Amino acid sequence: MTAMKRLVFESTQHVRPEHLWRRYVLGMTSVVLLVAAAHEAHRSTIDKSAVDARFIETAGEMQMLSQRILLHALELKSRDNTQTDLLDLSVDIDRFAAIHAALIRKSDLTPALNAAYFDEPLRADAQVNSFIDAARDVVRSVNQDISVDPALSALMDLGHNELVETLDLIVDLYVDATEASTDTLRNLQSMTLAAVIVALLLQALFIYLPAHLSVTAKIRDLRKSARNLRINQSQLRLSNLALQKAATHDTLTELPNRMFLIERLTEALKKKDAGLSVLHLDIDRFRGINDAAGEAIGDQVLCRVRDILIEFAGSEFCLARTGGNQFMIMTDGDPEQLADDIGKAFEDPLQLSGRTYQIGFCIGYATSDAGTVDAMTLISNAEFALKAAKDEGRAAVVAFSKSLREARDENDQLAREIAGAMQDGQIVPYFQPQINLQDMSLAGIEVLARWNHPTRGLVPPDVFLPLARTEGLTRALDQLIWSKAMRQFQIWTKAGCEIPRISLNAAPDTIADPRIVPRLMVDMTAYGLTPENIVIEVLETTFIGSIHDAAAINIERLIAAGVTIELDDFGTGYASLSKLIQLSLSGIKLDRSLIHPLPSQNAESIVRAMLAIANEMSLHVVAEGIETDAQAEYLRDVGCEIGQGFGFGRPMPAADFVDWLASHDAQSRRKSAQAALRA
Repeated sequence: MTAMKRLVFESTQHVRPEHLWRRYVLGMTSVVLLVAAAHEAHRSTIDKSAVDARFIETAGEMQMLSQRILLHALELKSRDNTQTDLLDLSVDIDRFAAIHAALIRKSDLTPALNAAYFDEPLRADAQVNSFIDAARDVVRSVNQDISVDPALSALMDLGHNELVETLDLIVDLYVDATEASTDTLRNLQSMTLAAVIVALLLQALFIYLPAHLSVTAKIRDLRKSARNLRINQSQLRLSNLALQKAATHDTLTELPNRMFLIERLTEALKKKDAGLSVLHLDIDRFRGINDAAGEAIGDQVLCRVRDILIEFAGSEFCLARTGGNQFMIMTDGDPEQLADDIGKAFEDPLQLSGRTYQIGFCIGYATSDAGTVDAMTLISNAEFALKAAKDEGRAAVVAFSKSLREARDENDQLAREIAGAMQDGQIVPYFQPQINLQDMSLAGIEVLARWNHPTRGLVPPDVFLPLARTEGLTRALDQLIWSKAMRQFQIWTKAGCEIPRISLNAAPDTIADPRIVPRLMVDMTAYGLTPENIVIEVLETTFIGSIHDAAAINIERLIAAGVTIELDDFGTGYASLSKLIQLSLSGIKLDRSLIHPLPSQNAESIVRAMLAIANEMSLHVVAEGIETDAQAEYLRDVGCEIGQGFGFGRPMPAADFVDWLASHDAQSRRKSAQAALRA
């Protein structure tokens, strides 16, 4: 008996067994009280977070209201004043003032917030009150029928100079205060949980352990006998063998695992450093089998694949399972021939439980040469080749080569350059026209990002956009393209070009950014756009994962501000219809994969069904990927409103778009004149 056990046992000798229940009751009561305290701390954390979230949202609303006040004030100058305009402006001013009053009356303002509102140098309270007074001066000037220019100028100076940055800082301070408050409550939760754990340990030590020791003392002889039986030599030997196999073999297929393969490959390379190959196999469609038929069938498939692959054993052969649906083969034979034989062996579907399953492989392989003496390098090369094979598509076989690694190095270099390219103006907006299919007039333009690399030329977006996402630059890239596109829209408008609207693509990270709405409003104000000029295109992947809630909130705020929201690539995912129901979207954009097969019968049926859904829900429809007149005519006849595609115009820089627009207008005038002559 250890010293601790002896101390605990002796400390309870004076307690009679029939009185132990008192200790049990005391211990359980303490645990219940501590659990209740932990629950209360958790509830307080949730309540406090909800309150703080409302204040953050309210502070964010102030940003949007400040920009709306500026827009309304500008509209009073640019058109005849109406009571509706004045009323809208007055309502926004009152709401802005009320929100500010509520924020500064918050009972638990942090020192940082209090200093930001009332102390130098920021004095946010004074800035906001000055902005409110200036806005009311604009209303007063209009009501008194005097010149609104002085008051409007003062309002614009206040709104454009420091107020936007001040409100951004206030929002950040509220976020910091919320995080600090939440951390404090979480620490309290942790302390309470620790107390519960300590209480449980003390119960175990001073209540349950003594009872256990007293029982143990009575059956000590039986325990000794059982222990002698458990530790006999034969059982230990079997246990050691089982542990050794578990460490080096896969439990399901009983094949060697990656560790075993590395050991065998290392030994083989010492004997023969050239001509050994490692094939890395990945089963195509395996996830679909697991999802559709269940994991039990998936396990049967893996075992059947194992049985078939074993038939390809050579003189120096090792088959290993290295992942969920991945295998590796070490061989001294011809790897290309082996890969071809494996492909042929699985041409016929597998028969399992009365059903058939078509199996195929993507295979990447690497072969050692006189300079290859490292097993890990050879396996890494095979894995690299498998990635390239999976990029090519199903049933692809790729041999490792230096060019594969050079291509990867090239991508890495582009990833390192993309931030500088954004700063240097290499990444610019391109514009693709959207056409009204009924009268062939310009309905709008979609803004697309393009990278004009100084040495590599035009880098495709499917190359650099994933790199931007990997580097965490998606938000910055979208913001850059949006700002440049709106500035170009302003230039075209001043030059007399009539462009109804511009469509801006928003990545999931962008639309979930809590600052996206005020920043968009600031840019719109700066470049003279209205919400009616803007369309934001969002992807279905926006609504998957932790950013879903933030994205949905921003979408509703944009819709409330008058911005049009379209669901892009509609018809290619599983979430489309559910999102149409949950969100107040304005339109959908049919993916090019649905338009390309037109006018095939199946494609026509699908397109008509989607147009019927859109019509029923009062959504406008844009069809992208139109390349032929027949496709455009069919879509026009079935009621599609807007078309986009190479058949009308490719994405082009701003200068080329101006030429395209002039040519399109000239063609439209000729067609109109010809139609008039025929009439």
